[in-house]
Amino acid sequence: MLHLYIMRHGETDYNKQQLAQGASDIPLNETGKAQAADARKELAQKEITFDAIYASPLIRAIETAEILTGKSREAFTIDDRLVEMHFGEAEGKSFVKNSFAMTLLNTDPEHYDAPAGGETVHEVFERAGDFLDAMRERYAEETKEKDLHVFVATHGMTIRAMLGVIRGTGPARIWETRIGNCDIFHLTLNNGIYEEMPMLLSHFDPYDPH
Repeated sequence: MLHLYIMRHGETDYNKQQLAQGASDIPLNETGKAQAADARKELAQKEITFDAIYASPLIRAIETAEILTGKSREAFTIDDRLVEMHFGEAEGKSFVKNSFAMTLLNTDPEHYDAPAGGETVHEVFERAGDFLDAMRERYAEETKEKDLHVFVATHGMTIRAMLGVIRGTGPARIWETRIGNCDIFHLTLNNGIYEEMPMLLSHFDPYDPH
């Protein structure tokens, strides 16, 4: 069986200010580093050893993975499909008080019309699904005989897309799941079928900055 542990990165200054971060390469702030360190302590109690580590190419995901696993980025597989949803020209602007397009993302994501240079929710679902398919193919043979544990460091919207693919709920229902910084979702893959397990770590953040 394959176990995927999918983690959202720690806090950044953009998160704290509730700015659209997307593909902007913003590092962790001190709170974010502390969150990742705390998550490492929590995870140590569960005695899980990772057989492979995947990360988004963005620095906030890489830093989070380095702190949590204790390994350097050279040990990671960097996968562009794990990058955060690109918000185009809206990046760096308020996620709450912004253009009609960004308002639509919050209220009707299925029909969100991305700002120039940005992605639609459907496009994020497509690459998230591609990543899950790649994991299925990559580890099909190895997991016939044993369990493998794979860590994935990524972003809120990308995680929502993965969950939407697994649940079969689609873009319209992405906001059903609140995802805090350094939350870890647990998926299993058995006989080619993904199943969502109870969350490995959940911090019940009072808000969910994107």
